[in-house]
Amino acid sequence: QQQQQQQQDSSQRKRRKKDARDFVLWKTRKPNENLYWDSPWGKGRPGWHIECSAMIDATMAKFQSHTIQVHAGGCDLKFPHHTNEIAQAEAYRCYDGYTPSVGEEWIPHWVHTGHLHIHGAKMS
Repeated sequence: QQQQQQQQDSSQRKRRKKDARDFVLWKTRKPNENLYWDSPWGKGRPGWHIECSAMIDATMAKFQSHTIQVHAGGCDLKFPHHTNEIAQAEAYRCYDGYTPSVGEEWIPHWVHTGHLHIHGAKMS
């Protein structure tokens, strides 16, 4: 029953999208969620893609003598997760007064690996 509800929720989200590449920056609070913040957009929480780009930017700010050259993750994160991380981070960097050099990327190399399965279960 839970899996069927998740599929229905996913289907409803897809119908609301104007473009398949759209992603959420702020998720509206669901009735049973206890973790949320008030915001100009209503009660909710950041989309899951924001946390990764925020942590990476904080790390880059703390260790300015180093740059992050490689970001890795499972092949299931290529889209939408990593695509959205790049879009958010590069937009933020330009807005925050940073002017990247022509052709400069937030993180230039991305590695996507397959999944490890043990006894039929995907390991995280």
